[in-house]
Amino acid sequence: MSSYYGDRMFRKKLPKSWNNRKAVEDRKMGDKNERYVSAYLKKFFPKSNFTRDTTGWNVIDYLDKTNRFAIELKSRRIRKNRYDSIMIGKNKYDSIKKYMSRGYKGFFLFKFTDRMCIYEVPRKLPQDIEFRQGGTNKRGYDEYSECMYIPIKYLKDCRDYEDYYSLI
Repeated sequence: MSSYYGDRMFRKKLPKSWNNRKAVEDRKMGDKNERYVSAYLKKFFPKSNFTRDTTGWNVIDYLDKTNRFAIELKSRRIRKNRYDSIMIGKNKYDSIKKYMSRGYKGFFLFKFTDRMCIYEVPRKLPQDIEFRQGGTNKRGYDEYSECMYIPIKYLKDCRDYEDYYSLI
């Protein structure tokens, strides 16, 4: 068992699965991908200055307060086309919506094993986006909650665009 914290600040109350080998692997993968994405965002959003959450406990990973962008990164151990939709916690969507109500553009960035994709969260969601129970028990505990399921047809492959400004 390990107490890998990465960049996270210490806190007394930890999730039940914190020291589980799979949870430690997931945190390490997420931290590695966040460092990679931090560099990538400088290229993809060249006019922006993102700050990365290093507490490890915030819902949103990257904020640009000047240009008003909020981005949540989700690292996945699957290829993009493995499923018809991609799951993300509803709490992430709710947080992005709060930023959007304050004039931010909200994005989910998905780091798959074969590519990175971006989804700009619209003010009005398409009808085929669903909310239902989802989650995992792969870390030794049931980690289920309400989730948002985004059909992969809405994800834009980042490699197909020079930068964000060629995407819009």
